[in-house]
Amino acid sequence: MDAQKFDGIARTLATGSSRRSVLRGLAGGALAAVGLSRAAQAVPMDKVDLCHYDADTDTYHSISVSGNALDAHLAHGDFLDEGTGCVPAVYHCYWLSNQGEGWIIGGFADENTTEAECIALDSCSPGGGGQSGGGCYQWSPVDPDG
Repeated sequence: MDAQKFDGIARTLATGSSRRSVLRGLAGGALAAVGLSRAAQAVPMDKVDLCHYDADTDTYHSISVSGNALDAHLAHGDFLDEGTGCVPAVYHCYWLSNQGEGWIIGGFADENTTEAECIALDSCSPGGGGQSGGGCYQWSPVDPDG
């Protein structure tokens, strides 16, 4: 590039109108990027079937919501509808026994035992509190069929 062309380009870039054009272009690009980002966030997700708690009737019933609303519903106690008729799982603290043929349910802790108390009793799992002095306890859903 010869010196004359270089000087011409430098003078063009140094003028106010050129700087304004560059700034307008940068601002427009930034706004377009923000608009695209918001548009991507607004894309609706597929519907998800949930078991939704109705406080008025104290029951759960099945509803379909946008996947965008899933986290909000799960946060207040709704759960995925897996064809169970929206019956929430009932959890209980099981005492486990190993009779040499593998682990079996040996019995239940007191029916009022909470999840935290069950974990505190457990002496067999990492994170268990060991308060049972060697017993193995697990917090698991009760099988509704048996």
